Order: sequence, then C-alpha cells, then structure tokens
Amino acid sequence: MTPADHASLLGTADGPVRGGSGLPSEQGARLWPLRRLMPVALVVVTATPGLVGCTAGDDEARLSGRLLYLDNCAPCHGVDGDGHGPQSDPLDPPPRDHRDPAWRASVTPHEVREVIELGVAGTSMPAWDLLSEQQLEDLTSYVLSIAEEGAYVEGES
Repeated sequence: MTPADHASLLGTADGPVRGGSGLPSEQGARLWPLRRLMPVALVVVTATPGLVGCTAGDDEARLSGRLLYLDNCAPCHGVDGDGHGPQSDPLDPPPRDHRDPAWRASVTPHEVREVIELGVAGTSMPAWDLLSEQQLEDLTSYVLSIAEEGAYVEGES
C-alpha cells in the first residue's frame, strides 16, 4: 500500500477521514488515534515470521483459514472466493475475486493481511481486528492460496 492508501485508512493529522457527509467515517474515527503507531505496526507486521514466505501449504493452517473464511468472508466474497457471496449484490465496489491469478500475482502477503486487519476505506471491506495473530496468519495464507489451489480444502466436512 502507498502512503496515500495508509492516509485514507488512518486519517490525517487534523482528524479522521471524513465521508461525503462531512462526518467521520466509523472506521476512520476508530483508527485515527492509532495513526502515530503506524510505523511501529508496519515493522511488527512486516517482521511476523509466518508471513515472510506466506504461501499455500500447511493443510491444518489452510483448513483453519478456510473455516475463518467461511465464517467471516464468504457472505461477501462467496464460498468459492469468486466475489459473489449472498450479501455481495448491493456492494460497490464489488468484493474481490480471490480466485483471480492476476490479483494474486499483484499482492504480497503483507498487503493481504493489512487489508484483512484494517479493512479498506471507502468500501464495505471491514476491519477484522478481533482476530488473533494465528487466525490472521491462517486467513491470510488461505486467501492467498485460493488462486493457486482453489477454495476447497482436503478434510473439509
């Protein structure tokens, strides 16, 4: 993400990012006080050992990520990761298609984890900041693996 992307997520020195109504967005208002911690947070997230070479792999982690995906992401992104979940129709912009190999080639594990954890300003993508570090790692790995290995996981019931 560029510095401008971070600014849109975290707000400005004058306060949180404001929507068209002039009122702070819920996400911007919540994240604005954290803006000074961003450099520290980037170092911590960048240095998270499991994400450095995060690719599809460990079946147990992938299954855990799949279950988290079904609980938290599938309503918008669909059970197959195609961006056509049952709640996706009214969303603008539409949810990301995680099956797209071009998208997968264009993102890093760090960027995907950041989007999951912080959400995306100006979209319906919420912050999933209540997930544990292990859950974030498993979900990030799973999302990245959809384009490479498909949505379903061996052993899934």
